[in-house]
Amino acid sequence: MKYILTSEQMKNCDKYTIANFCSSIDLMEEAGKKCFEIIKRHISHENKIVVFAGSGGNGGDGLVIARYLKNENFDVSVFHFGNHFSTENLENKERFEGFFIKNLESIKELNNLVIIDALLGNGQNKILSDEYKNLVSFMNSLNGFKISIDLNSGICSDSGEVLGAYFKSDLTIAINNLKTGHFFNEGISAYSKFEVVDIGLKYIEEDNFAKQLELDDLKAFFKPRNRNSNKGDYGRVCLIGGSKLTPGAVELSLNALISLRSGIG
Repeated sequence: MKYILTSEQMKNCDKYTIANFCSSIDLMEEAGKKCFEIIKRHISHENKIVVFAGSGGNGGDGLVIARYLKNENFDVSVFHFGNHFSTENLENKERFEGFFIKNLESIKELNNLVIIDALLGNGQNKILSDEYKNLVSFMNSLNGFKISIDLNSGICSDSGEVLGAYFKSDLTIAINNLKTGHFFNEGISAYSKFEVVDIGLKYIEEDNFAKQLELDDLKAFFKPRNRNSNKGDYGRVCLIGGSKLTPGAVELSLNALISLRSGIG
């Protein structure tokens, strides 16, 4: 099964990992490298790639991605946006040593465009400023393949609600875990598909995490069937609900394909 974390749970795991196992700059390096490995499967050297990097950890991940792209001779440039830049963010800006875009209008002239959203990421819960709204709207207006890092900018990390405007991606790359905001409200509509990269975060308070069941979990739940058996050998289901005037839900449940196929009594 996969863990699905809230923003606070993710931050706590981040802090615990950094305090006990590795530095924050090394964790950012791993996140950017793993995202790059996925991104390069979706692009070619014919593409013009623009990374929109914010001022915090998500922007730092984007700058690491840009450096790996540049080192493998992809045509990549960065639009660095925001204020109050984190130490790790500025360190990765220095490490990039590539081209920084000053004029947004020049992006419209690029062909075979790939847009990478690394503006905000995990922890979003406040309505975007007008500057961010305008930038997200501009990013959405561009034609090209669109990728978000961790969580689409403008989507609340926990509720999936829109924070004034949000970036619509073809692919979202969740870092270490999916967040609850990926599944609720507009959060589930913000991306066409997602992938998850494991960066080695150490978990704390795992019992409180939401969990996503996978096929192997379901296989482990159901006992192997003996050929010489009957429906009573595999448990029974009792449905309680409805009323004389509103029996529909229970009647539908009684006849549901899942009940018949699972072989219960």
